[in-house]
Amino acid sequence: MELIPGTNVPKNAVVDEVSRFDIAVHQTEPLEQSQATSQEGNWKLRANCREVDTSVFYPHDSDRLGIKIAKSICDDCVVRSECLEFALDIRDDDGIYGGLKADERRKILNSRRRIGKLATG
Repeated sequence: MELIPGTNVPKNAVVDEVSRFDIAVHQTEPLEQSQATSQEGNWKLRANCREVDTSVFYPHDSDRLGIKIAKSICDDCVVRSECLEFALDIRDDDGIYGGLKADERRKILNSRRRIGKLATG
């Protein structure tokens, strides 16, 4: 069984409750191909998170372990950049996409806006 790096959590697990002392997990169904090939594109079929419940990627801001688990799933993902660009395009204000929290993605958007203003001048 393949684990999320730095944890004892299976990659195809759902984190129900995270605390400093235990992680309750259960198996989840893989992402259906029809769900992943809609308007967002088929990159989702290659994502590390394709078999992980989406709730894992929406930890509470104070849940450092939950954030670490979600980010660790993204660490070696082959479609990390596509996922990040998707989140930047849709301006999602929650969750972890491409290994970044919403506030980290906002910094990228703000930086891109500044660069765009400098270029147009």
